[in-house]
Amino acid sequence: MHAWTCVSMVDIDECLGDEGVAIDKDCHTCKNTQGSYTCECDEGYERHPNEKMCIDVDECERELYDVGCHTCINLIGGHTCLCNETFILDTNMNNETCMGQPGKPITSSFDGRTIAMIVGLVVFLVLTAFALFATVIFVRQRKEDRLISRNANTDDIPGTESLQDEVIRGVPNVTVEQAPPLFAIKAETAKKVATPKPNLKPKPKPEEIYVNGPGGTHFIAMNLLKQFVKESEANPKMLNTEYKSFPKPNGETKYTSKFALKSKQRFGNIIPCMYDIDKDDHNRVKLEKIEGQPLSDYINASHVQGTNGRKYIASQ
Repeated sequence: MHAWTCVSMVDIDECLGDEGVAIDKDCHTCKNTQGSYTCECDEGYERHPNEKMCIDVDECERELYDVGCHTCINLIGGHTCLCNETFILDTNMNNETCMGQPGKPITSSFDGRTIAMIVGLVVFLVLTAFALFATVIFVRQRKEDRLISRNANTDDIPGTESLQDEVIRGVPNVTVEQAPPLFAIKAETAKKVATPKPNLKPKPKPEEIYVNGPGGTHFIAMNLLKQFVKESEANPKMLNTEYKSFPKPNGETKYTSKFALKSKQRFGNIIPCMYDIDKDDHNRVKLEKIEGQPLSDYINASHVQGTNGRKYIASQ
């Protein structure tokens, strides 16, 4: 057999206890709850996350101050301001903003960043104005130089004398006031442009052909070749004179003089050594023939055997 005993549970009101013992000393207004308590905080404070004490609100850090407050200073449970020159704290606003002093003009002070921005803007505007002024002067000077150059270039054009010169020479019915000299210059120039002369191209001169011949050929020993090249570089006219001393015979042969091959000969004296294609065909460079064109295998090129054992092709 069991015996039961009932115990009555009664809530303890911590708010009736002493501060710092029953409740936290930083709790402004205690509110009892079932089994505990919470706090209500004064202005400038907020409840701690544990809801059992009040902590200060930093209005300056959270930017909760008035725009008229120049420099915010946080206080426990509130804030105040530092005011610029000619301003004072407004007591009607709990010293939390600034107002102008009676009888003194309101001035505003700028911090270093604002002053630097203003100075930079002024310098930029000054430099821009100077650059614009220099550009205008430069363009005007260029126009004057062109006008002077144009007038100078017309000094030798007939009919472009100034009217003052005509008055001095006694040309009748001409005065300086009748027309400016520039008008006469422009009219004469326009007249010349309107009747251009035909552009007659000179006929091309036939190209001179040179070839080695008797008296025009001489040999240079190998040990004197370097000296010959050195002298030729020092006197460019030496080789030119020697080249022009060569005779100029007709270099055409029986075969290469054919009309169909004329377009393939640039120099008549530099041709494959052949008079008859059937007999003298040993050194000619041959192309693949095109069907129906018996002379299509011809090109102005010759096989040459070098003294060093190598083989070359000489062509125009």
